[in-house]
Amino acid sequence: MRILDLILDMVHADDFLSMEYFMKKYQVSKRTLQNDLSFLSRISSQKGFQLQHVRGRGYLLRVCDEKAFHEYVATFGNSSNHHNRLENIFAYLLLQSDFVTMEVIADAFDISVSLLKKERDAIIEMAERFHLAYESKTHHGIRITGSYSDIKDAVAELYFYENPLIKKEVDHQAVHGTYQKIEERLIGEFKIHDFNINYSELKNITVWLRVTIYMNLRYATPVVKVKKAGDAFYDICSSVLNEIYKVYDIGFQEYEAEAFHDLIQSNIRKKVPEVCFSARLQVDIDEFLASIDQEYQTAFNEDQDFKKLLLTHVSLLVDRLHQKISYKNTLIDEICFRYPMSFNIAIRFCDMLSEKYQVTVTHDEIGFVATHFVVHMEKESRYKMKRFNKIGVVCSSGGGSAYLIKMKIESLFEEADVRTFSLMDMKDLTEYQPDIIFTIKELDIPVQVPVIYIKELLDDTDLLRIKEVLHFDMYDSFSLDDGQPYYTSLFQKEFFEIVDDDKEYLDILKEMAEQIEAGGYGGKGYCQYVLERESYMNTIYVNGICLPHPIEMCAEKNLISVKILKRPILYEHKQARMIFMISLTKDGYEILKDITRKLYELMNNDRLVNELSKSASFEEFMAVMKTMG
Repeated sequence: MRILDLILDMVHADDFLSMEYFMKKYQVSKRTLQNDLSFLSRISSQKGFQLQHVRGRGYLLRVCDEKAFHEYVATFGNSSNHHNRLENIFAYLLLQSDFVTMEVIADAFDISVSLLKKERDAIIEMAERFHLAYESKTHHGIRITGSYSDIKDAVAELYFYENPLIKKEVDHQAVHGTYQKIEERLIGEFKIHDFNINYSELKNITVWLRVTIYMNLRYATPVVKVKKAGDAFYDICSSVLNEIYKVYDIGFQEYEAEAFHDLIQSNIRKKVPEVCFSARLQVDIDEFLASIDQEYQTAFNEDQDFKKLLLTHVSLLVDRLHQKISYKNTLIDEICFRYPMSFNIAIRFCDMLSEKYQVTVTHDEIGFVATHFVVHMEKESRYKMKRFNKIGVVCSSGGGSAYLIKMKIESLFEEADVRTFSLMDMKDLTEYQPDIIFTIKELDIPVQVPVIYIKELLDDTDLLRIKEVLHFDMYDSFSLDDGQPYYTSLFQKEFFEIVDDDKEYLDILKEMAEQIEAGGYGGKGYCQYVLERESYMNTIYVNGICLPHPIEMCAEKNLISVKILKRPILYEHKQARMIFMISLTKDGYEILKDITRKLYELMNNDRLVNELSKSASFEEFMAVMKTMG
């Protein structure tokens, strides 16, 4: 949320921060930022801080009451579901043209009227941030009112961050099939004028366009002819607005056309055929990827498409950073959590860029770089299933059950040759020389390939577990007959603790990491790597779930250490409730990805988080974890 980001920027700054600094960092208009800062100024006295503004220098935040300030900041880290509900109620009211009764709103969100009344102050606070008013009228209900431009700013921000109610309404009204013509004209104009633009920049423009079209349709604003000043940006602006007039029979206000011109000008740039340092950069990228490939047994350096895209992105990135321009990444937390290994590699890659090209790479930009590594690693993951070309299936006989097993196995290996053998056909199996064997019983012949023991009849759950074992190369670690999710074996009682005293967050992480390292799991330097990763960007996520892990995977054995904090700890304005510290070997990419997927599901489930936090023993904790499947 941008309000929290603004607060943290100013808290960590040593001096005043200018309006231009915020505009470049968040890629939003001066008006939007003025609204945000005006809102912070109005609430500051109640929230324990003071916002100072000095003309020509910018903004500075001073904390006056530590307790009140930290309590306010901590509200941003509370249950995401609660925040989402408040935001959706505000969005719902924003879309209404008249009063709506409390009963109608309560029914729409499946909550009680009394709970809705308790949320009143929070909704008023959201409205005030956009200079909007919360109006209540007896027998009529409530509504959000304000000027056209303030309502538009609120709709645009919620649309940008993909609020489902706003997105559905705007897309329904403004982004039907014919809208494609608008974006085609926009991108076509960029090509005609030889301009370059990336995804983040394009999103800034298209969100503004969609919301402005929606608002003009909703309020039936009068058509105003756009003035043409003769530069390329006005040419693009004029061309796109004329296309909108043809498609929707609407025109923009004059000030909106000027805003559109300024938006285009600030988000596009002339194409550069070749950045002067690209040849040197290619060598640096090759050397970095070679070291990562050697460390993790990956194949980044062999993927020419990946390297080409990475070089293009980084060339422009370094050029932008030299101009002190960086972009906001709305998916940064999700990328960081769901793809931790790729994010860690991106951190190390950007450290190399910082050292060799004298640039400071923000967390948001690291997230953009990480997506390139994610794409390649997903490709490697798919290739894993294709390494088995000849598959032998051993059944009790060659009857109907054998045919059913064969069909199930073929659904996993679409391009492989799958053959069935009865327990009497071991000679034929040996002569077939399979790459992998699935069998219902232990074999009495020596084999040099992976063997997975299966049931006579396979269901969809069995197929999922087979995929897990193949992805993770853990043929000897799990039995497909035990019925338990594979990851449960990564938890151990001696690495589980319920903490009921006051400790610092980093002290707890250090304690956990040292225990893992001393226990023979983490490997040399594990503790140092965990704290180094945390220093870049903390790993406290939704609902207080924490996922600390080393910046370099260095474990001797796989393990998940757990601490439940009976007294949540506030660290860097986030509340930590439960810590899952990961220790995985270098080839554990697939395991790490799947574990984070499971924990992502967990953190977004309030009921499960609450049940786990109440666990009084390791056994109770595991009983809840196993319900996740």
